[in-house]
Amino acid sequence: MDGQVKQGIWNSILAAVNFSETKKKVDNLDNRMSELEKDIVVFKEFKVQTQKFIDSKIFSAKSPLSLTDFGVKLVEESGLEKILKDKTVKKDLLQMLEEKQPQTRYDVQEMARELMNGLTEYKPFAPIKDYAYDQGKDFQQILRAGGILLRDTYIEKNMSRGKKVVSRR
Repeated sequence: MDGQVKQGIWNSILAAVNFSETKKKVDNLDNRMSELEKDIVVFKEFKVQTQKFIDSKIFSAKSPLSLTDFGVKLVEESGLEKILKDKTVKKDLLQMLEEKQPQTRYDVQEMARELMNGLTEYKPFAPIKDYAYDQGKDFQQILRAGGILLRDTYIEKNMSRGKKVVSRR
């Protein structure tokens, strides 16, 4: 056998062994990824349950969700209620909520709370950050409380237009 042929066979064997080892590593990574995905699901559920517990101070557990006395006080004292009444802010927030395309009133409620929770860098809310810092309050909890006000504004606006998106299903 010629040297080049032997070298080619040897390279093929090494490549096959290398491929086999690489496949084992990929399979191992797949298994680890599956475990991580399961852990992420558990952590997400834990986060949801923890947030519900924390927010039980600002929401009363009835349908639809409403603010407790503490929640009302929080949105009033923080200045969020006043900010949400600003025409430009209101229009902006209603547009952001509309883009989420809620299909039911429950969708409106949950999407409004989710939207508000994610607006930590929204410029009109900067004074609320100062309030939260000065008073030792949770900024995002204040925003989530404002989600109920946004929900009510959205539903009121759409019902007055006869829009079916907020109908009972």
